[in-house]
Amino acid sequence: MQIDDPLDAIAVHAFNGTWGVWAVGLFGAKNLINTSYGYNPYTTGDRHYGCFMGGGGNLLAAQVVYSIWLGGELHVLTLPCCALLLGIDARHDWLPCHCC
Repeated sequence: MQIDDPLDAIAVHAFNGTWGVWAVGLFGAKNLINTSYGYNPYTTGDRHYGCFMGGGGNLLAAQVVYSIWLGGELHVLTLPCCALLLGIDARHDWLPCHCC
């Protein structure tokens, strides 16, 4: 599968964004999570925090599942067939076309 990505947007946004999400699950400190999001109103106590900070793996597991789900959602979104055949840079008006 070829990806038309002349600006390397996938490398910058997808991979670094995923690392940013996972880093919170790994290194999120208890006091920073509670300061940012407040205390959990549904339980007595703190929110889940980073597994390397003693918070267990619940937050990291939720973020990994979310990242996989989001990757699947974005994979489903496709461009019109003209953009796929001609390349996204070749077509600027995005009018409906029947080239397939």
